[in-house]
Amino acid sequence: MYPDLVLFFLTRATPLTTVGIGAPADPETQLTVERTGAAATNTNALVVSNTANNFGTDGTRKTGVKVRSIGGFPGSFGTVTINTGLEVQVDGADVNQAATFMGGNVGIGTTTPDPSAALEVVGDVRINSMLDLGTDPCSAPSQSGRGHLCFNGAEFVVSENGGPYQDVLTTGDTVSGSTTPAILKAVQNAPGSHQSQPYEPPAFCPSWRSHLRQLTV
Repeated sequence: MYPDLVLFFLTRATPLTTVGIGAPADPETQLTVERTGAAATNTNALVVSNTANNFGTDGTRKTGVKVRSIGGFPGSFGTVTINTGLEVQVDGADVNQAATFMGGNVGIGTTTPDPSAALEVVGDVRINSMLDLGTDPCSAPSQSGRGHLCFNGAEFVVSENGGPYQDVLTTGDTVSGSTTPAILKAVQNAPGSHQSQPYEPPAFCPSWRSHLRQLTV
């Protein structure tokens, strides 16, 4: 219905041919686009828009930008080679944002992120600094086989396997039936002082089977 319209195309006459727009061509880069000069208003170096319309054809997929970095790229016996799909560097402003996403969902390790979540990660997540949780009503329980950790503005609460939210500091051990709070029981069983100490949660503490490492009492 809409034949392709070719405005221009570039081909490499030799493997060393490069193109520069707004700047000299970078010998290591096939295409270099650069915006220079003073900017008194909003400015963009490159804008890519996909405004294609679909009129009832099922199974189609629309992509704004697709980045591929594939092909054989092994090293020999020296330093390992690295293949980076997307590298972003920003600095110089009062506030520097590497990326902003308006609308939609983000998936890491999946091409079908859960539409009810802003971000879905399939795989381990490592955090080397603080995780800051904002206040939430904590009203939607977890699903069967999953767990929620939530901060309701006053305390951390957990929901396990679709159950109701419970205060992690005062809830008893639901596995053994003990009335001793699960977290406090874990600390009581830890060797040494009850001051800020690393420990591995025991198996009877289901709310903290994941990677809790430190508790200050």
